[in-house]
Amino acid sequence: MRLPTLDELKKAYHSGIIKFWQRDGSYYWSSTPNTAGKYYGIGISDGNVDDGDRSENYDVRCHR
Repeated sequence: MRLPTLDELKKAYHSGIIKFWQRDGSYYWSSTPNTAGKYYGIGISDGNVDDGDRSENYDVRCHR
């Protein structure tokens, strides 16, 4: 299992699957890096893509 890429999270958002994740969290990490020490994540409510460092408390959803 692994973290999904940003593209995989975007597809999950656009398909509506990501709505079922709301009970677990509101913002999820991807495995897609941005700059040194930062990775992209996506918000469930609006599909907003942002980056942050791993010290931020976002949720994860593993992908097979």
